[in-house]
Amino acid sequence: MEELYGFSSSGATDAPVYSMETNQTGENMLSPAGNYPVVSGFPSGFAEHMFGSTATGQLLSGSSGISDADSMVPEEEVSSAIRAKIASHPLYPKLLQAYIDCQKVGAPPEIVKVLDEISGESSEVCNRSTAFIPPCFGADPELDHFMENYCEMLVKYKSDLSKPFDEATTFLNSIKTQLSHLCNVVSVFTLLYTSLLVIVLFISVF
Repeated sequence: MEELYGFSSSGATDAPVYSMETNQTGENMLSPAGNYPVVSGFPSGFAEHMFGSTATGQLLSGSSGISDADSMVPEEEVSSAIRAKIASHPLYPKLLQAYIDCQKVGAPPEIVKVLDEISGESSEVCNRSTAFIPPCFGADPELDHFMENYCEMLVKYKSDLSKPFDEATTFLNSIKTQLSHLCNVVSVFTLLYTSLLVIVLFISVF
């Protein structure tokens, strides 16, 4: 799921980060609110002067223990929360449909049929979920921006993906038409040749 939508959850203590590798210039365009710089520590001389070398080691050891305790929160909880926010977003059905449309490009008819069934079932699930939890657009501007950009990216990707298939289909149809005309011409010449042969045989008999 994370690979599909282009976001990552580095840890449970991090706020949800919705990022797209495209459209990034310099710092992350979709960086979360509250992403403040973290001071790694005091200068060693100052810490030893104030607390002593032993106390400094204990202080750093205690900080490491707190960090380890915080990191024990399962990352699955963060991933589940992000997935839930995406699935409940008003643009999620559009995003899902755009993704399915990409999968349908160049697929065999039986696969297209399966994808259409999946699309219908997903639409029903989204409609049922929004009936209980009405979607709220604008509650998370970063997520709104992410969903809009990703929908546009998938639509463009589908268009670019369809172009060579459309060109190949047009070319094959043109070849088929030319072959059909050629077969018709050959049939006409065959008929004329047969008619002339019959006439020659008839004349030779008499």
